[in-house]
Amino acid sequence: MRNQIDSTLLATLALLAPTLGCLADDGAREDLSGPTTVIVGEDDGYRDTSSGERSATVQGFTLTMNAHAIVGVTGGQQTVTIKGTASRTITDVFAYIPDDAFGEAVLTGARTFEIRLDEAHEINTLLSGAPILVSIDTLSGAVRHFDAAVTLGARFARFEGTSRIVVDSVIRPIYVNDSIDPLRYRGRFTTTSDHTSPEVTAPDAGDPVVTQRGPRETTFDWQFGPFSLAYDPPTDPITFRGTFTNALPAVSTKHAGIDLKVVQLGLTTDDAYEAFPAPTCTAPVATCMLADPDALDFAACGDYREVRACTHGGLCEFATEPVTLTPIDTSSLDAAIDGYNDGCPNGGSWCGLDTVRAYRLPECPDEEITSQLLFQLVADQTWTDDNYGAYVEDPGIDASMFFASSPSSGGVALRNAVDALAGTSYSRGWVGESEYSCHNCHNWYTRVIAWFPSTRTVVVLDGHYGWDS
Repeated sequence: MRNQIDSTLLATLALLAPTLGCLADDGAREDLSGPTTVIVGEDDGYRDTSSGERSATVQGFTLTMNAHAIVGVTGGQQTVTIKGTASRTITDVFAYIPDDAFGEAVLTGARTFEIRLDEAHEINTLLSGAPILVSIDTLSGAVRHFDAAVTLGARFARFEGTSRIVVDSVIRPIYVNDSIDPLRYRGRFTTTSDHTSPEVTAPDAGDPVVTQRGPRETTFDWQFGPFSLAYDPPTDPITFRGTFTNALPAVSTKHAGIDLKVVQLGLTTDDAYEAFPAPTCTAPVATCMLADPDALDFAACGDYREVRACTHGGLCEFATEPVTLTPIDTSSLDAAIDGYNDGCPNGGSWCGLDTVRAYRLPECPDEEITSQLLFQLVADQTWTDDNYGAYVEDPGIDASMFFASSPSSGGVALRNAVDALAGTSYSRGWVGESEYSCHNCHNWYTRVIAWFPSTRTVVVLDGHYGWDS
């Protein structure tokens, strides 16, 4: 009888086992029926806990990150530390970004750890919107390996002062048209009535560049260097001022500090690269950028990481444009053109630069752009046949009449000015000359088409040279 009871009990327990779950190392029973990936952000219905923390639970394991990162200094170098707590004993943590170790994750207790960033590029990368991934192994549980994605953001807090100035709490990372450093951190304030002479100041040379967008809107941009001074320490006040002219001019002032916060937390038992994929170019962002590819910035199209995903050819997956030449201003070349002509000989031989035109090519052309195509696009009554010249790479452009050190002493300076207009120094294109009748002399028309592929810029120079017979 006893054996029959034992057999019945064991059978019953076996049937119930799938629904009973497992015990963690604190004796709590795990719930393995939930999702395998959870992402908790600022705008998804989840909120910080009462203590200001952000938590995510997956497969019976809970990870909690302190809401505020700690800004400090070690060995004269700025550091940022993010603290986390787990619901189980942790045996190992490791911080990384795709395909590379990043920052440092260290255990500080049985269930606590820190993510430490002590390189400027690491801090800048996280504040630009890229998450740092953390591999977590636990001592117990049916599932013992997890990956977290921790995303930092900068937020204004502790507002004091006038109610006439309303400062957005979010400081956005945005993408600007700057070939050297396209990342900016943008703040914004609005006013309850029209204002003039807006100012934003920060301690320790951390002032941003201020732009008034309208009578009641002002934005301000930081590059990372000054921005890192503005938020360190978070208690340093950022000051906002505006002049209001209702009756008499009056300056109103507001203050706020800058906190670095955990704005999103992801937790998964799946492949981390699939659960937290890198941003890809999307049709709305691409369409927005293509509407004005030469805009000063693309803040209207998305945050920095969203826009960045559409650079380097990503845009062209969604739309193409006919190859047309859009004229751009060449007034920056005026002094160099005058210098070229002043440097030409004017006795028995001569030279001259008659016209300079510059164009921008489309971001996503519907056919391959070549030097041969560009020759046809700028062909005119004088230049209809490319047999009077040669297609050349950069050294051939450098050696052309307009950019060499002779016949004009101003050729090299002209090349430098053209490079500055194009925003790069590498070009290719076409160089040609064609003789035309001249009484008791020899005279040639000459044309140089300098194409700068990396910046989609084309510069066309037309002139002449000759000598007496």
